[in-house]
Amino acid sequence: MTSEAPHPSRGRRIVFRLAAVVLVPMLVLAGVEGLLRVAGVGQPTGALLRSEVDGEQVWIANPWATTVWFGPVAAREATPFAVPVERSARSVRVLVVGGSAVQGDPDPSYSPSRILDRMLRAVLPDRDVEVVNLGMTAINSWVIRDLVRDAVPRLRPDMTVVLMGNNEVVGPYGPATERGPLADHPGLVQLRQRLARLRMVQFAARAVRAVATPAGSEAAEWLGMESLLDREIAADAPELERTYEAFRSNLEAIVDAATTGEGEALLATVPVNLKDCAPFASRHRPDLGERDRHSWQRAFERGVRAADEGRPDDAVAAWAEAATIDDRHAELMYRLAVTHGELGRQSAVGYYHLARDLDALRFRADSRINHIIREVAAERAAAGVRMVDLAGAFAAASDGGVPGDELFYEHVHFTFSGAYLVARELLAPLLEAVGAAGAANLEAVPEPRRVMEQLAFTPWDRFRVGIELAERLRRPPFSGQLDNAKDLETLERWMRGLRELLGREGLDSSVETYRGQLAAFP
Repeated sequence: MTSEAPHPSRGRRIVFRLAAVVLVPMLVLAGVEGLLRVAGVGQPTGALLRSEVDGEQVWIANPWATTVWFGPVAAREATPFAVPVERSARSVRVLVVGGSAVQGDPDPSYSPSRILDRMLRAVLPDRDVEVVNLGMTAINSWVIRDLVRDAVPRLRPDMTVVLMGNNEVVGPYGPATERGPLADHPGLVQLRQRLARLRMVQFAARAVRAVATPAGSEAAEWLGMESLLDREIAADAPELERTYEAFRSNLEAIVDAATTGEGEALLATVPVNLKDCAPFASRHRPDLGERDRHSWQRAFERGVRAADEGRPDDAVAAWAEAATIDDRHAELMYRLAVTHGELGRQSAVGYYHLARDLDALRFRADSRINHIIREVAAERAAAGVRMVDLAGAFAAASDGGVPGDELFYEHVHFTFSGAYLVARELLAPLLEAVGAAGAANLEAVPEPRRVMEQLAFTPWDRFRVGIELAERLRRPPFSGQLDNAKDLETLERWMRGLRELLGREGLDSSVETYRGQLAAFP
């Protein structure tokens, strides 16, 4: 007697077919991905790489970490560092993340992180101080979210300092750089970035670039701020609301990653140059009619003439008339701010803030960004999140409560005095986080001049930074600012003083400073 094997049910047949359609290709793709990794095709894209220095295993910055965001030509890199994989029992480890202001532009040698490192070493002489600077030019909360998620489990810092917000509009997936559907769908952004990390995707992208770039030709140069001159975004643009929502979501994810385990997060509000940075671009109200536009222009020009002739009260009156027609023009608010300040009026502060918030080329963190930072810090305080109000500290340290060129080189990058102030404000909450607030000798915090000497910020280096700044101010978007000619004149006068100070003896003194600090900090 023969019997036939039972036929699989219809449900099982469907499952088998789905498995064949889905699982088999997935296994094939996984195999290809594995082979490409073994063959060394593509690059790792995490924040850190493991390396060895003098026989010790260390973490170093991954130079390919941002290629999935910017591509290989425009990829940004962190300032080199090396920290032990295994933390010592005495270590105090701080991770600092942010954009170019955190990195220390125009010269990372004098960044807030390096100054903070010197302060911590002085206050905690018996501890192994390790300050890791993962700041990079042009990155924003999308990139920093990935960096923190990858770096924190490896570094296990006591504190992750987050100082970001200047690049939310002009960085990856900001409304000034991304005009496709991805910008409106955060989930798609994250999916795209995960796919971009795959070696097979990297291989395919490299093949496409090879075909698209003829042999012997060079890839397009990254132009930074200059590439965004036509990407004006009005203060009431709907896409800004989506930017703020994404910033909040990313900041919350960063906090979650930073506070996993025993570490804490320190969120900082973002200080920017308000007094000595005129708006980069101004826009009228979109509903302003032709007649009103002409009336506005007449009142505006009348105010300019009055200001040029030394009649500030008449200038304010004319500009106030223009503001009744259109008060959304950034340059108008800036001119009102400057003139109210000259008249000694406290109202200047509000106008400076408005001028920044209305600037249509949004290279500076605005009021909403700082409001979100304060809100998230308050909401997560019970989860080990602290906040330092750097924007408030910069205001308190500035005449009239308006930060300017005493603390900033241009729009957002810190002078040495500004970087020192950042580090000084970060110090107290960091000491609290490592349980050293009471024991630490705060009187041991080195004064600015001493830190300047320790970091070898000599007259020659100040002159060198001045050359870089002069080149920057002569190019867009700075060359189009209201006070650009005056800014260049001030800078050139400062550099003439440095040139006279240098001479042969000044250069010899700079060399001796280098030698002394290399011996003290080999």
